[in-house]
Amino acid sequence: MSLTASSFRSTLRLSLWVLLLEVLLAAIISVRFWGAVSPVGPLEWVFLPLSALAHWTTVGTALWLGCLPLMLVWPRSAAAAVLIPAALFTLLVTDTVVFRIYHFHIDPFFLLMLGGGGGAGFFDLSPRSVAVIVSCFGVMLVGQRVIFGAAARLAGRSRWPRAGATLAVALLGTILATHALHVWASATGERGVMQEGELLPGFRGLTANSWLRARGYSFPPRVAAHLDVAAHLEDGELAPAGRLRYPREPLRCTGAALPNGNTRPNILLVVIESLRADALRDPVMPATTAFAQHNLNFTQHFSSGNSTQPGLGGLLYGIPATYWHSIANADGAGGPALVQATQALGYRFGAFSSRDTLQRLRFDRYFFSKVPASRLVLRENEGRTTDTDIASVGQLARFWSAGAAPALALLFLDSTHHRYAFPADYNARYTPSAPAEITAFDADTDPTPYYNQYLNSAGFVDTQVARVLADLEAQHLLEDTIVVLTGDHGESFNERRVNDWGHGLDFGALQTNVPLVVHWPGQAAAEWAHVTQHVDIAATLLRDALGCENPLLDYTTGIGIFDTTPRIARVVAGYVGYGIVTRSEIVSSIGGFVHITDRELNPKWTVDDAEGFAKGVGEMNAFYR
Repeated sequence: MSLTASSFRSTLRLSLWVLLLEVLLAAIISVRFWGAVSPVGPLEWVFLPLSALAHWTTVGTALWLGCLPLMLVWPRSAAAAVLIPAALFTLLVTDTVVFRIYHFHIDPFFLLMLGGGGGAGFFDLSPRSVAVIVSCFGVMLVGQRVIFGAAARLAGRSRWPRAGATLAVALLGTILATHALHVWASATGERGVMQEGELLPGFRGLTANSWLRARGYSFPPRVAAHLDVAAHLEDGELAPAGRLRYPREPLRCTGAALPNGNTRPNILLVVIESLRADALRDPVMPATTAFAQHNLNFTQHFSSGNSTQPGLGGLLYGIPATYWHSIANADGAGGPALVQATQALGYRFGAFSSRDTLQRLRFDRYFFSKVPASRLVLRENEGRTTDTDIASVGQLARFWSAGAAPALALLFLDSTHHRYAFPADYNARYTPSAPAEITAFDADTDPTPYYNQYLNSAGFVDTQVARVLADLEAQHLLEDTIVVLTGDHGESFNERRVNDWGHGLDFGALQTNVPLVVHWPGQAAAEWAHVTQHVDIAATLLRDALGCENPLLDYTTGIGIFDTTPRIARVVAGYVGYGIVTRSEIVSSIGGFVHITDRELNPKWTVDDAEGFAKGVGEMNAFYR
């Protein structure tokens, strides 16, 4: 249809008023992010609303410019297009919930996880959550009709153009003021302002540090030290790129004799979802605790990640989980060295868990990609996690008796995942107990019923571990089987009172400290108190159980669980970030922002353990050409 000058002006005025009102609505919703910070002083209080108005003015203007041609060609589309902004505002409200729980924003990776079958393992998609999201969308639809109606009335009043222009100029002024403050805060070390800049999804405040440094500006010492650490990230030194070389050299493994003379022992990896180190105690997990007391118990063991994929990746591959994207891009890079070595020695393989876990982690594509189907048993059980755990244990028992060849088996027990399940007829020891709905939690929520639910779930999983051990004993396999029992990552219950629930949040001990219990035929019971990590497990199995003659650095960054040499650095990863844990701090990159904290997660400016930091950087680069 043709567009007259009059209709052009009226459509333009309408769209501008819609833009202004949408910006104000987005800024109001952004108040929900403010609970993550505690402003100190007037500057930080000013920056919060200023940055929200500036950010959404920028985003809104970009969207307005993109939609303007359509609105001018088809003016009625401005009124009809309430669905798109309603969906975007629903996404923004959902993001405030995600950020409050996980401390990162919804991004393409998050959406990929949800769409790829991993939603149940990554975010609470309970019927209640879905209902809340749908209801929010309905409210936003009504809100958009109100906004378009208000914009039409404002655009039709001749005395309002000047007011609209004044408001628009004021909003543009917030952009200049916000980024000017951010430049100043970055150069002077105003941590509070910088942290507030991380609250808004997609916000990147301007900095001028390189420009200032080139012109001789003298940064405060703590700021200069922090910038040096951040420079490693910006230059790619902590996020190396290159061709993956794993293992570095072909493996040479001949098998290592057990006390009974067996040179090809069975290997069983029992991984329990979200199992904190302190859950391994009597009376929470009596059978597993007794197993630990009669075998090798490593009390200071740490996962390679704060979530399942990096935790299992480091455990099986024996290298930091920061390599995971390169491994995935290489379709598993031939599989873990542990699988490559056992396959060459004629082992058969089995993996038992829920369908969600096995499909989400793509065991067939990554971990066992080169194993012939005739030597691999994958059991993907469906249903409630308690039912899948019970089924998996039964399938593992049948797997042992199904063949004479030595076997490498992985049993992943899911029940202790959020919402912490146990059967209705299970004799729950801890009360009050309630399934966790972390989307409704905040920093003041009492964790007692949810922690009790977790402990009861761990107690149920303990009964399944008891079944596994009984099956091994009944089939006379314990003398020929190395059993490794651990967790994929830890779990938080708001211990720090900062609304930290679940996992995938940070790289502190609560998220990464997990049990490690090993049954090694011929080894006397012992408790080990030195620090070990997931990558040490592959090192031990390949060298000491499979007789691999290669230097450890050919296939792992670990040094073995029995080596008491102090670990001066641990590389850890999550779904949305990674870090280096040194003897005195944690240096992490989460959502593109660099953070330095002490080991208790208190913010600090400098890296005091330069040796540990350098070692972590080296481990992250060791397997790139």
